[in-house]
Amino acid sequence: NTMKQDADAPVNTKQGEGDIHWSYDEKTGLGSLTQGSTSWAMHGNLGATWPASLNSGKDLTFQGGGTVVLENTVNQGAGTLTFNDDYIVKPVDTQTWKGGGIIVNGEHLVDWQINGVTGDSLHKLGTGTLKINGTGVNPGSLSVGDGTVILAQRADDNGLSQAFSSVSIVSGRPTLVLNDDKQINPDNIKWGYHGGKLDINGNSLTFHKLNGADDGA
Repeated sequence: NTMKQDADAPVNTKQGEGDIHWSYDEKTGLGSLTQGSTSWAMHGNLGATWPASLNSGKDLTFQGGGTVVLENTVNQGAGTLTFNDDYIVKPVDTQTWKGGGIIVNGEHLVDWQINGVTGDSLHKLGTGTLKINGTGVNPGSLSVGDGTVILAQRADDNGLSQAFSSVSIVSGRPTLVLNDDKQINPDNIKWGYHGGKLDINGNSLTFHKLNGADDGA
C-alpha cells in the first residue's frame, strides 16, 4: 500500500490537553509533534546526501482539533498536511513551513499563522476553509484548487502586510476572500483552468489587468 508508505501515523489530538508542539531537525529531516505525554513522529525533506527515493517527506493527517505550535522551520518536501478538524497553526516567532500542500476537509477551518518562503507555492485543497492569518510580508505564493481561502494577514510593526506574493485560482471550485485591500497586489491574482470566485469583501481594489488563462474562468 503506497499510501501508508508515504504517510506518517495520524496525529489524533485531544481537546483540553494543551498545545501540540511541533519540533523539526532540518539536518535529519525528522520531527515530532507532542501533546502532553503523547507524541507522533513526522518525516520531512531529507538532505541531498540521501537516496532520491527517501527524499520526499511524508503526509500528516490531524484530527481532534487544537493549536499546533511550530518550534522550528519545517520543510516537509512532498508531504502534505490534512486537517479533519478545526486547528490553529502558529509559529513560536518567525518559523516557516513548506511542503506538498494543505488539505482542509469538510466544513472545518484552519487558522494558518505561518508564513511561507520565497519561490515556494502553497497548494490548498479540500472543501474546508484555510484562513491566512500570519504577520508581515509572506513572500510565498498560493495555488487554490478547492474550498475557501481567506486572506487575513496582519501588519507587522512597520505596518507591512502581504498574504502572498501571487495567487492562482483553479478548477472552478474555490473562493478566495480578501479581508482588506492590503493582502495582495490585485495584478498578481491569476485565474487558471476554470478559475474560481474572488470575494473582495467590500474592499476597493484596482485591477490593472485581469489574468484569465482559460475560457472557463
